[in-house]
Parts: sequence; C-alpha cells; structure tokens
Amino acid sequence: MRANWLSVSLLAMAAFPAFGQAEDVLRDVQAVVVGEVLGGTSAEAGLTVSVTARLRVRRVVLGAMAAGAELPLAWSYQIRGMWPREDTAAVRPVSGLWLLKQAGGGRWQPQPVSMNVPGAMGGVYLPAPEGAAPAEYYYPADADPQARVAMEAGAAIAAVALREGDRLNPAPVAEGPGRTGYRMTQAQVQFGEWVRWLGRLDAAATLPVYQKFAASPSANLRAVGYCGLLKQGDAAALAALERDLPAIAPTMMARLVGDDANLQTLARDPASLHVMGRILIAEEALPAFEMRAPEYLGYTRNREVLPYLAAMLDHPDRDQRTSVIMDICTLLDARRDAEMARHCPDRSPMRDPSEEPRLVQFWKAWWAGQPDSKGAVRPPGRYRGAGAPPAERVISMEQRFSMMAMMYAGAEKRRKQDPSQPEWPVVPEAKLSAEDTEIAKRIFLAVGRAQDEFQSAVVALKQGLRMQNKTWDGAVFAQMATAQEGTMRQALDQLRRELSRDGWAAAEKFMKEMNIH
Repeated sequence: MRANWLSVSLLAMAAFPAFGQAEDVLRDVQAVVVGEVLGGTSAEAGLTVSVTARLRVRRVVLGAMAAGAELPLAWSYQIRGMWPREDTAAVRPVSGLWLLKQAGGGRWQPQPVSMNVPGAMGGVYLPAPEGAAPAEYYYPADADPQARVAMEAGAAIAAVALREGDRLNPAPVAEGPGRTGYRMTQAQVQFGEWVRWLGRLDAAATLPVYQKFAASPSANLRAVGYCGLLKQGDAAALAALERDLPAIAPTMMARLVGDDANLQTLARDPASLHVMGRILIAEEALPAFEMRAPEYLGYTRNREVLPYLAAMLDHPDRDQRTSVIMDICTLLDARRDAEMARHCPDRSPMRDPSEEPRLVQFWKAWWAGQPDSKGAVRPPGRYRGAGAPPAERVISMEQRFSMMAMMYAGAEKRRKQDPSQPEWPVVPEAKLSAEDTEIAKRIFLAVGRAQDEFQSAVVALKQGLRMQNKTWDGAVFAQMATAQEGTMRQALDQLRRELSRDGWAAAEKFMKEMNIH
C-alpha cells in the first residue's frame, strides 16, 4: 500500500497536469478545422460568459465544409476566480485548431481542448500558427481521423514550445522551511493542458507525433515525446531519456516523465532494467519516475537492480525511503523471513514515522554484508545537497475532519445525480453501528452544506470585486476563513459528543491516519 486510503495535498502550489488517458475525444465532434476568428461579441451574466463569433476556415481536418468558409460559432464558459474583465469582454482574433459540434440554428459549438483560464475564451481552441502546416506534420487526405487531428495538434503544440522556449519552465518558489512549490503562469498551465489533451488521442495516431517531439530542439517537446513513447513501453526512448537527462530535468514537462510510463513492460526488458536504475540515481531528478519506477524494479525479483534500490535508502524524502524499503522487501520476498519481515513496512507513509530510521539502518546494514554490495553504485550527490528535510506540516483535526466530511457529502451529491453510484462509507476502513452511522451522516451533510455556503460567499465576493474593478481583499477572506474554521470546530466537537466511544475511536483513528501533506 503506497499511501493511505486518502492522500490529499494542501500545499498552495499549482498542480502539474497528468499525462492524458486515451479516449474517443472525437465522439461528439462533427468537424475539426484550422481557422481564424474574424470577430464576435461576448456578454457576461453572473459567472457565465456567452460568446458568438465568426470563424474563417483555413484548413479542413474533418468535416464537409470547404476551406474559406465562414462558420458562425456560439459557446459559453464559466468565470473562475478574480479574472480581469478585459479577459472576458473581448473576442480575440486568434488562429487555432477547433473541434466543432453542430449546435442548431446553423451555428457550431467549439469543444474544450484545455483548461479554462483568463484570456483563453473558455479553452476551446489550440493556438495554431498562420499559414500552411509544417511539412514534417504532413498527413495524407485518407489518413485515420485521429491521426489527422494528432498531426495538427502536434504541429500546434510544437509551434508554442519553440516560440516560448524556457519561458515554459516554472520557477521554484519557497513554500516554507524545506518546502518548494511552483507558481505556474497561464501559458505554462495551458501548454500542459494541450499536452494532456494530445495524450487522450489513440496511441497509434500519436506515435509519430511523439517520435517527432523526441527529436525536437526544444527540451520541453523532447520531454513530451519521451512521455508519450514511454507510455507505449518504448525501450529506445528510455535510453534516449537517460542520455538527455541534463537538458530534460529543468523543464516543466520533466515532472511528468514516468507518470504514465509503461514501466511494467520496460522492467521486463533486461537492458532497460539497468537504464531505469541509473535514471533513478542520476544527479538530475525526475519526480514522477522516482515515485513509480522502484516499485516495478522490486516486482522483477532480480538482484541485479538491488544496488539501485539500496542507494535510494539515502534519499532525502522519508516517504520515498519507506517506499524503497517496501520495494526491497518485494524483490527479496523478505516477508517469508521472520527477521526481515519485522523490518518491512506495510505502507508508505508509515503509521508511525519514528520507526523509519530503524528500518533504514537495518537494510543498510544488511546490504553492507552482501557480496554484491562491494563496488556497487553510490547515492547521487543531490541527496547530500538536499539540505534539511522539509518541516512537517501540522494538519489540524479540524482540517482532517473537514476533509472526511466533504468526502462523504460530495459522494452523496454524486449519488443524487447518479443513483447507481455506490454508497460512500461514512468512516472508511471502519464498521460503525447503525446509530453512529446516522449521527455521522447527519453531521457530515450539515458540514457539506456549510462548505457550499462558504464557497458561494467567496464566489460572490470575487464577482462583486470584479464588477467594481477592485483587487482581491485578503483581509475580508481571512475573516471568512476564520469563521469557517470555527464552524468546523463546532461540528467536530458535536461528532465527538454524539458518537459512541467505539464510533469516535474509529473516526479519530481514520482522521489521524489520513495522508494529508
């Protein structure tokens, strides 16, 4: 078990988008074109922006219209956060790749291809350079529909990457003692979303695009190419990644390398085993690869990879060290040995983190006594230069309670929309009495309503400030947040008072073990 039943990050940092999962993104699309917006109108009604525009078709990818045709477009999107009004008031004359659905009345409705951020007009187009498509992204007229769309999307993404260069790489920001986060610009978020969308297309259609990316002069594009090829279990791409690590590691997309890689297939290739190991202990870190690859090396039960896992016992992150110990235990089938089994954790993070140093020392001593440890690989220097370990974040019981209550309330909302959804356990991993279950349900649903009211109040505050062209008022929000914390504290106290002793013990145990970081 790599994490607890619930793993939640409370860090105030932008999340990197996950690499896309294949699905039929063209199912509800009647046309795909490359074209320019000639003009249009935009109107706000509350948090909804309604847009009408005319699109001149420059190139038909899918559909019955002809190049040069002008198509009427109509769509709407939601405002999120403190967006400047000028970002919603104008219809920009952009050139892009558009996925269109017939909307009635002769109009076409663009379908989203990225996140809705300020200035993106709802994220309904992928910017495409004007003029003819680059020759390297040529496709025949009878190509598969997904292959045509993949080539057009690839050309558009490549143009953005080559134009933006290193500006796509987010700068690290100190989040507190020993903690680093990343503040991402709108351009960086959008680029990551377009990459994720490309990953949702058919694997065979995207393969030539990823091959072109992997040979690009842009390091960010090469990283995307490696992601796509590793997803398909390409051993040659893994070897190329190892050679390219110094250039790839600083990029935005490096944080995705390995996230969706077919490591199971790669770990079955004898040559790739050692490449995976060397990447793990290289001086340039790939966070997603570090998180996933050791597990698959452990599954091989091959002692040849043990030196790489042993070197990771010095990793500066405690939870990573715990996970590596689990992988060593898997590799050695150590739970069959009574002494070794006592030093094999059953999960990461551990229930009692103070036990982790004892386990590390045991496995270091064990490894030092093995014949194959002599002259083995050494931990990378970046482990020593990592500085002090990150300060532990203190997550209050009120925060833990709020998260547990919202899990249940959110699940109940989904069940109302879709009754076929299974009922969410009130306290996961615990069996409460019928009476305790009803008490917890009542309190959790009340918390859900309070959270909805809080979110509505925040939205109303933001919208009011926007309409007055004022900036965000942090002091007012702080007062609202303090009041909300008081509401959570009262609800937690109510749960403690009304549950039976056993019921409260089960709820408290689950809250304390929630992997919130």
